[in-house]
Amino acid sequence: MIGKIQESGMAKEGKEAPFPVSGYQEERPSSWKSVENMWISGYFAHGYADDMICVESIDTIHKMIHTGQHTVYGFMTGAPWRQWFALNLLEELDGPGEYVIDAGRGKMYVYPLAGKMENWSVSLLEGPLLAIEHCKDVKVQGITFEYGRHIGVYMENTHRALIKNCIIRNMGGVGVSIGKGTLKAGNQRGHESGGNPASRVVGDLMGTVYQNILFNREGGTENGVVDCHIYNVGAGGISLGGGDRASLTPAGNYVENCRIHDYNRIEKSYRPGIWMVWVTASLNVTSMMRPAWLSCFMEITM
Repeated sequence: MIGKIQESGMAKEGKEAPFPVSGYQEERPSSWKSVENMWISGYFAHGYADDMICVESIDTIHKMIHTGQHTVYGFMTGAPWRQWFALNLLEELDGPGEYVIDAGRGKMYVYPLAGKMENWSVSLLEGPLLAIEHCKDVKVQGITFEYGRHIGVYMENTHRALIKNCIIRNMGGVGVSIGKGTLKAGNQRGHESGGNPASRVVGDLMGTVYQNILFNREGGTENGVVDCHIYNVGAGGISLGGGDRASLTPAGNYVENCRIHDYNRIEKSYRPGIWMVWVTASLNVTSMMRPAWLSCFMEITM
């Protein structure tokens, strides 16, 4: 549980806020000798917004955790969902399948699973495994995409591109992204700031669509993901953009007969199996919105 809040991390009176500082209630963190590569994850404020941030230091005298990053809604206490857990901490490497990464020294410590390990795979690739951009009539069929730190397949300004009968798995981000995402610049933080358009990322797209309901992802037209199996990905199955909301120009992008499961290994909130963002489609409804905690989050406009 999150204990006493010494610093929430939220700006006051227009000033830049310090990084959050929160208390812990258990005795175990006081025994940790080094937090050089430690991170904490959890629901630090609201039960719909998980985050993961690095730790700067632990004050064992006052039982306080000093973080090294901001989080969207800051830190709060007093609710049962406001909990945290530690990760990438060498002293807690005590179970099969766990690992710790020391990026500064280029080392990885692994507690192997029982039995013989046939393969070890470690990816350094931060971009998409496949990017299809500014082209038309491309068909990708029967290929397995795996072991990337970010997006499996990315499409931007494509027309009649088809991803068919493919397996997309073991990714750090979303399986398929059709259309641009956004990235925050400088000291931008949270949904109130949105982000700037960026290719080959999803980034802070959720924050952007709060602020700019006409944001055009340049997702192209008549692009499809068909008969694909997407699983063990870090941040949702398919991020489906397309169409122009300002002119109500339809995209015709689609997903058909795909099996999508185990898709929020890293980012646990607002990353559904299929997320449709400002997609104009030929449906017999004016608008439809389903909660983000369902398997499909849709905002569709005729």
